[in-house]
This record gives sequence, C-alpha cells and structure tokens, in this order.
Amino acid sequence: MFTRTIKSSLVEVRGLVADVITFLDRHTRNVCLCQRAEIVLAELLNNIVEHAYGNAETGSIAFHAILSEAGLGITVRDTGRPMPGNSLPDGVRPAADGPVSSLPEGGFGWFLLHSLAQDLRYERQQQTNVTFCMLDISQPDNPE
Repeated sequence: MFTRTIKSSLVEVRGLVADVITFLDRHTRNVCLCQRAEIVLAELLNNIVEHAYGNAETGSIAFHAILSEAGLGITVRDTGRPMPGNSLPDGVRPAADGPVSSLPEGGFGWFLLHSLAQDLRYERQQQTNVTFCMLDISQPDNPE
C-alpha cells in the first residue's frame, strides 16, 4: 500500500509520480506496469492541478494505491472544481490528421487514461472529487 497527500502543484506531482514508480519497482519487476503507472499518474494528477485547481497551489491531492497480484488500484481525492457534467470525459481519440497547425491541443490525455487503465471511475462526493482506476498487471503494452 502507498498513501500520500500532496499540495496541488506540478512539482509535487512530479515527486509523487517518482516515488510511486520507486515503490512499484521495489515491489514488482513489471516494467510494463511501471511505465503505464507513470503515464496514468502524470495525466491524472496534472489534470487535477491544472483543471480542478486551476494551477492554484492552494489545494491538496490525497493519493492511495494498493498493489495486488491483479494490479495497481489507484484512488485520488481532491476538493477542486468538479468534472464538467460530474462525469469523466469519454476518452475518444482526437482526430490527428491534417496539418500540424490544425491539430487539437487537448483530449489526448483522457484517451491515454482510458486506453491504459481499467475500471476508470469518477464521482463527486459532497465537495470532493474521487477518481479510481485499476492498472491490470497482465495488460499488454499496446494502446490503440
């Protein structure tokens, strides 16, 4: 089990992600799981800092992970702004054809999260955002 609460800042997120990867490396030699965890955590936590808290370093993020034979269960809690419509973005891959100048700036993060994580869920509990996902230890490393 790995639990930590950090300030809502990109520097704190970077440190937390590094510490989780060290924890995973110490407890499992599954390189694929470590790589997926690094991407998922960076995307999920950076979204909280940038969107839920609007880059204000006034909030906190509570992180809890449990490593089991099945994989890594992750629960993240924050008291920032709720997700639009109180639901997760759908994770549809944004169109990436055409000239570079016309490519969308956002949307790829949620596509990655939906591709790399299983059982991705979000709910608003009173004034708290709760996001959960599972990283299956046996999932092959080949997102679309």
